[in-house]
Amino acid sequence: MGGKKNREIDIVVSLPRGRILIEVKYRNDPTLEISDAIVEQANDPETLGAIVVTKTAGDFGVVPFPTRIPIVKIPAFAFLYLLGHAERISRAETRSPLE
Repeated sequence: MGGKKNREIDIVVSLPRGRILIEVKYRNDPTLEISDAIVEQANDPETLGAIVVTKTAGDFGVVPFPTRIPIVKIPAFAFLYLLGHAERISRAETRSPLE
């Protein structure tokens, strides 16, 4: 989305009910600015979630912007663990009883 500096979102997951926004800030200072696209899009009614993937283990929590949907920071290793867990659960639910 976007095209100017700070005006793009790295991943947009489209779901039937809306979308989940994921911004990767894999650097030592993952600071967001009010002008960043994810901050603006967190106020959109179609946005179900907004996640910023960070580099360091101690950099997590809710970003302090007054958005409709909270923007959550999560370290990359935790994000990837949760993504893998969701994939495993999804595969287990879609298997037929005969497998």
